[in-house]
Amino acid sequence: SAKQGYYKNKKIVIFRAKARSSGWISFLYYVNNDTRSFFSLKHFYPLYSETSRNEAGNKVVLMEKLNIKKYNDIYSVALMKHKAGSPWKRYLSFRNTQDGLSDLYYIRMLNLKKGGKYYVPVFNDKKRYLALVRGMGYYIVKTPAGNFNCIKLKIYSKFNGVFSHKGNIEVYVTRGDGHIPVYMETSVAIGYVSAILVKKE
Repeated sequence: SAKQGYYKNKKIVIFRAKARSSGWISFLYYVNNDTRSFFSLKHFYPLYSETSRNEAGNKVVLMEKLNIKKYNDIYSVALMKHKAGSPWKRYLSFRNTQDGLSDLYYIRMLNLKKGGKYYVPVFNDKKRYLALVRGMGYYIVKTPAGNFNCIKLKIYSKFNGVFSHKGNIEVYVTRGDGHIPVYMETSVAIGYVSAILVKKE
């Protein structure tokens, strides 16, 4: 979901993604994850990110302050801690870095083409990455919300996103303005997770 708000008197969009297991799968691999990204509408990068992750009984909380100040022409300063009340620790991230959620929204702002290769700076859990995104081809994707002309993207991820895994993500987004995601598939510990657009408003 996405809604407008403010963070330290700065206008932002709050991106939020929740992932929960259901039915019989919960007995095998319980998942209850919640990620929020406070994304600057002025600079197009996140100012703050918070993730609460519970997968198979492993509970992790990450809080990150990103793009705090310029360090040099390549890096900026990021702060991170694992729980409330603990001290913030300082790290170097790439300038204009994204987090594990905002990167998916940032990619939609790019001029995506078949055969294109794009690098997105990401900071996640103490480390900085350049996520490689490739435009794989054009497809018509059928969903409950209708049929859409899409470009298929493959994201080569070395960081944890909404799920605690490191691997490839395939996303189909509409061609033209907006690049609306209509289908996504990614692997998890016991298989894969897919999401499909069911309604367009």
